[in-house]
Amino acid sequence: MAYRRIEMCQRSADIFEEYCAIFKRRWNMDREHVIDIGCVGKTLFAAEFKETGPAAYINSVTLPIRNACYMAAKMETRWDTLRHFDIKEPVLDYGCGVGFQLLWMNRIGFNRLYGFELNGVQRDVMLEAFAPHNIIPWSEGETVETILCCNVLEHLPHPVEELHRLRRFGKRIVANVCLDEEDEPHIAPMAARLECARLLKEWGGFYGS
Repeated sequence: MAYRRIEMCQRSADIFEEYCAIFKRRWNMDREHVIDIGCVGKTLFAAEFKETGPAAYINSVTLPIRNACYMAAKMETRWDTLRHFDIKEPVLDYGCGVGFQLLWMNRIGFNRLYGFELNGVQRDVMLEAFAPHNIIPWSEGETVETILCCNVLEHLPHPVEELHRLRRFGKRIVANVCLDEEDEPHIAPMAARLECARLLKEWGGFYGS
C-alpha cells in the first residue's frame, strides 16, 4: 500500500492512520502534510539538533512525525528480523519514540507491553497512541523478560553504561547500534558504539548496525 512516497504494508498503514489522527487533533495537520514532513524529517531534525542540541529530542514536533513515517515504512522489514529472536513477554521497548513498534506487536498478539521515552513532545504522542490499546509507560524498576532497544544506543552519550544498567531490568536485550560515522545526530562515540555491538553479540541479542 502506498501513501505518496511512503510504501507500507496494510498493518502499518492501519497503525499510521492512528498517528495521522493524533497529529490532526494536536496540530490540525492533514495526512498529506504529515507525509511531506516525514519524507524530509531526517534532514529537518538534523537541523533542529544542530541548532538546539539534545533539547531537540524533547521539543521537536518534527521528530514524532518523522518517526511515525519511518516506522510505517520499515516496521514490516524490522519485524522479519526481530521475530527470529526469542521475544518473551513482558516486553519493554526502551526509547520507543511514538510507540509504533509496540502497536504493531499488540496487533500480532503480544499483550504485556511497556514503552519508555524521554519526557517531551514525542512521549506525549506516545501516551496518546497507547491509551486505546492498554499499553503503558514503563516505570523504572519494573523487571521484564525482553528489552527491545532499536535505533537508540547511537543517540546516547554513554551507551555502554546504559546497556549495563538495562540488564538489571530485563533478562534479555535485543538491540542494534548504528556504526555509520557520517549519520547525524548520533552522539555516541564510535568506540562506545563498537563496544555496545560487542556486548550485544556476546549476550546473543545483536541484530545489526
